[in-house]
Amino acid sequence: MEIGKQLATLEALLDGLMPKATAGDARAAEAIIKALDRHARLLGLDAPVKVWAPYSSGRSMPQSAWLVRFPR
Repeated sequence: MEIGKQLATLEALLDGLMPKATAGDARAAEAIIKALDRHARLLGLDAPVKVWAPYSSGRSMPQSAWLVRFPR
């Protein structure tokens, strides 16, 4: 499925679930959160996160050894 169709599907899902979520339906709210997460991943809105990974000996690594982890 192309990205445009996926985004349209997510928008329709969000529009349909929003009244239930704002009325207190926890399952609808959880589905909205998952849909928003997918929406952000499709559009590349989540920035990479720097992760500090020290050597197993406990010594610090040089700056060039910083790892970049992308959110799932």
